[in-house]
Amino acid sequence: MSTHIPGTVTATRYPPVTSVHYELVPARRLSLETVAGRTGLHPDLIRRFVALGLIDAERDAA
Repeated sequence: MSTHIPGTVTATRYPPVTSVHYELVPARRLSLETVAGRTGLHPDLIRRFVALGLIDAERDAA
């Protein structure tokens, strides 16, 4: 038999959640050819994904 009275709220105290911190490291940059080779997609399709904003990309001197 339950001792809970309908319509009442039972407050349960939980210990505070400690925050998780991650070291900031530079993101690895992959060439278009590397991404195409690893995913099995054609480089033109990856370029289209970039144009649509589905993939973030940056241009470099190469």
